Amino acid sequence: MWSQQQYGFRNNHSTSLANSDLYENLLQNLDKKIISCAVFLDLRKAFNSVNHSILLTKLEHYGVRGNALKLIQSYLSNRKHHIQGANIKSSLNSIISGVYQSSIIGPLFLLIFINDLPKSNTMKSILFADDRVLVQTDNNLGKLQNSFNQEMTKVMDWLTANKLSLNISKTKYMLITSIHVSTESFVINVNSNRIETTLTYKYLGVIADENLTWIEHCKQLCSTISKYVGVMHQVKHYVNNQALRMLYHSLINSRAQYGIIAWGRAASCHLQPISVVSNRATRCLNTDELLTNKVTTIYKMQKILQLKDIYNLEVRKFKHKYTTSQLPATFNNYFELITDVHSYNTRQIKTRQFALPKARSNSGAKMLKHSALEILSKIPPEIKNKTCLALFLEEYRNMYYSATRTIFYVYIYCCT
Repeated sequence: MWSQQQYGFRNNHSTSLANSDLYENLLQNLDKKIISCAVFLDLRKAFNSVNHSILLTKLEHYGVRGNALKLIQSYLSNRKHHIQGANIKSSLNSIISGVYQSSIIGPLFLLIFINDLPKSNTMKSILFADDRVLVQTDNNLGKLQNSFNQEMTKVMDWLTANKLSLNISKTKYMLITSIHVSTESFVINVNSNRIETTLTYKYLGVIADENLTWIEHCKQLCSTISKYVGVMHQVKHYVNNQALRMLYHSLINSRAQYGIIAWGRAASCHLQPISVVSNRATRCLNTDELLTNKVTTIYKMQKILQLKDIYNLEVRKFKHKYTTSQLPATFNNYFELITDVHSYNTRQIKTRQFALPKARSNSGAKMLKHSALEILSKIPPEIKNKTCLALFLEEYRNMYYSATRTIFYVYIYCCT
């Protein structure tokens, strides 16, 4: 029933996987020297614009009939609302469209309402609730412009039929290409309105740029973490270590971890400033400064992962979910089995399950098809073969910390 391109409010789906799907697709196009045009659609008041009669028709189409459909119809009909403030109350008005965004069933209704959007066009679609991006590709810039405008006409026809509207001023497009072409003549029009181009766009909390370097995202993340480091320095003399750890995980680690499976492949020169400010925050957790002042030792003492280790863990989680079929259907057959490539009795066929594909460029080498296999090859088989994700993460963290525990004890012994 559900569109494979929908990542919102579904089991084993997330914003990070939606960003990974987009990033992997764009990297693959760059590796093949194909021009990509990504348009980030902004629907005007999507939750408030869900037409009730159209929603009920779609529910019936998807198999909700009889008393269940009548119950939903009763839930949606004859609802009224008013606005009250400063002891002034407006008159009651009937609600003829829209679903409650803050309710449990409201997001589900929205997913059902826009579920057939990807079928209205041939572009690659990535959706998370009402946040959506469409990607069209071609080897020729002129052909790409023509096909893109044709497909956008189909999208606008679907929006009109479903009584939704596009916010033209907030809808942007981005051209991603490794070929030197003149993009000044590239124009996208929607109902005689020109869509503006952009060099960067924040999609689902991660800032992507036209060269897929993640420079702007790294800069903004570094600036955000720096502010919270100042907060930790101010409060560290008034709270205990447990409270400081909670602050670190809620303010800093959560932001460093979010979407890192995509932007974590940025160049080291862009990731280094984030590591530096994260190290400053970690030093705040060192309540016994006489014991050690080495930041790597503090990470191990507090059982906190460094930035590079966070990325490695997220990649290993991705690969583990793939092996145990816990990823969205869009990632099916993403990795290629060695036995499907050849049947020769090589050394790799004994140690690796999946084949390492050839990359034509640096963009291809950044894809998870390469980095995930290289990182996973360093994990012992007894941990790699764990079918339960929770057990896999527990065993991996135990392996990670035990590998440095001996070094830490030797360090303490030498200091004393």
